[in-house]
Amino acid sequence: MTIDDFRVRVGSLASHILFDFNKKPCGVDPLGKNEFDIWCGNELEKVHSVDEVMKCPIFDGKSLEDIFDSIENVEF
Repeated sequence: MTIDDFRVRVGSLASHILFDFNKKPCGVDPLGKNEFDIWCGNELEKVHSVDEVMKCPIFDGKSLEDIFDSIENVEF
């Protein structure tokens, strides 16, 4: 899967996406066209666009764009 595939999947609003980063459970929940929950471990952020999902520095101070090549165990 490429980062572009991931971005399209988030934007499709099909279902949550789960993955691990730095041995922490993380994920993205598309709640609506302009509402997404993203989390990493115990941290949770509510954002309002796919761009924000990809750029929010919730993953140990880094964005999903920054860590994408390091995520593991991706589940849809």
